[in-house]
Parts: sequence; structure tokens; C-alpha cells
Amino acid sequence: MLEYLSREMFRFLAHLAHYLDHMITIKLRDAMQAHRRRTGERMTYAVLAKLTDISESTLRKIGGSLTHHTTLANIEKLCRALKVTPGSLLELIDDPPKPKRASKKKKRS
Repeated sequence: MLEYLSREMFRFLAHLAHYLDHMITIKLRDAMQAHRRRTGERMTYAVLAKLTDISESTLRKIGGSLTHHTTLANIEKLCRALKVTPGSLLELIDDPPKPKRASKKKKRS
């Protein structure tokens, strides 16, 4: 029950942050680099995928996008594998960049 409430609370906070012009981002690349500095071991998406049972493609999306949403369970797996706290993995950004809209191409006459 507590795990369910935690997931719901995380989703609520993510939605609330969106409406308040804030965004919670996952600093996966920073955490992977910090792991290397701390341990001397290079952490790749492939290694992290094996440690967490999160697909490599999902890890690449998390690491390469400010706006990728993931579950609290995945956040926990990443924290355990990288030996970091959620506070060092997550960041609240004030005034996040607005999503780009697809531009309409003008027809040539």
C-alpha cells in the first residue's frame, strides 16, 4: 500500500510541478559520471540495464530527455544501482523550456 501511495504522490508532484512552471528532471548522465568518479568504474547504459532490469532504450530516453517520465520503481532501481539518493538523481527546474511545436511548412507558389 505504501509503495502505491508513493507512486501516486510522485505522479501528483510531477503534474503539480508542470502546472507551476516547474519540472522534475532525472539527471541520469550526471549520476553515471559521478559513479565513475567515485568508483573508477565506467557505467554504461548496457551495464546499467543489466543491473536494473530497465531496457537500454528506456535508459537512453531517460538520460537524453528533460521531459521523459518514468516510474518511481525505476527511480528506485537507478538509485540503488548507482548508489545515490533520489535527491541527487532528481532536480526541480524553475521555468523549464517550453516544448517545441512542429512548424508548418509554407507552400511554395
